[in-house]
Amino acid sequence: MLGAAHAQRCVDGAVLIQSCSSRDRPGFTCSMPEPRCVRVTQRHRRKSKHLQWRRDAMGKRSDRCVAVQAAPPVPDQVLEAALGASNESGPEARFREAAKRGNLVPLFQRILSDHLTPVLAYRCLVGGDQREAPSFLLESVVNGDQQGRYSFVGAQPSMEVVAKGYSVQTTRQQPGNAPAEVTVQEVDDPLQVPQRLSAHWRPVIDPQLPAVFTGGWVGYCGYDTVRYGYTGKLPFSGAPPDDRELPDMHLALYNNCVVFDHATKLAYAIAWVHLDDYPDVSTAYQAGARRVERLVHKITEGGGRAVLPSGRVSLDPSRRPAPPGPS
Repeated sequence: MLGAAHAQRCVDGAVLIQSCSSRDRPGFTCSMPEPRCVRVTQRHRRKSKHLQWRRDAMGKRSDRCVAVQAAPPVPDQVLEAALGASNESGPEARFREAAKRGNLVPLFQRILSDHLTPVLAYRCLVGGDQREAPSFLLESVVNGDQQGRYSFVGAQPSMEVVAKGYSVQTTRQQPGNAPAEVTVQEVDDPLQVPQRLSAHWRPVIDPQLPAVFTGGWVGYCGYDTVRYGYTGKLPFSGAPPDDRELPDMHLALYNNCVVFDHATKLAYAIAWVHLDDYPDVSTAYQAGARRVERLVHKITEGGGRAVLPSGRVSLDPSRRPAPPGPS
């Protein structure tokens, strides 16, 4: 029998089929290549639902068999099917249909990125007076020395969770110019705080977005966070002196994110909309659409588009750096 991970690859009535040797019975262990999606034919229906024998031209049973298992549609394809059956079209229609399937829905715009780099987009989102505010620029790398296909940029998170020891400070940004809501609490395991905050989310994955990171929690957990799971063996009281005064954990929630696809030369300006924060779907859509427009304006039209001077590099990147000296 084939696994659920494989079962999710087929759509529209197709099934997974895998060639196997009859000598593999019982137990039915296949050593052939990965299953492929095919349409169910009458030949497949002749025998058992899960195991059928092929016959040669003379009608004799061959020594090859096939394993067949129906593949349920994945959520992405369910959403596409629902949208295809609807008479409406456009981003608002997609948003309304997605809102029936979850409480966290993405809105996005695609823009050409020929003249826009991730560094320039980051500089547009993070002003000169915001360099110490939470933000990120992440690059994907292949084999350690090749640039990957995607880059990720985010700034101005809607929430932060900062832990120092067992003290956790949660900061929630409020709409407009209202002051942020800050709460401080003592908890046994600060790692559970962001998990509890996001436990009720039911995100809807839009198949038009790349199947990569498009928003969520970004930050770090220091080495000492292992002490949360080993309070008896590794108490914080036995930790060495903290000469850096850095948090043990700092996570920020980015509902807005820019994803660069270097293969297609497209950038996706994405805003995740929490439906529970709005009285109805229409209000949520309008608010999310405005966020996307502002995000696109910042990285393209400028909101004061940054002009970065070209730097000079005096180091030879082909030479290995010298080992660090004694601290």
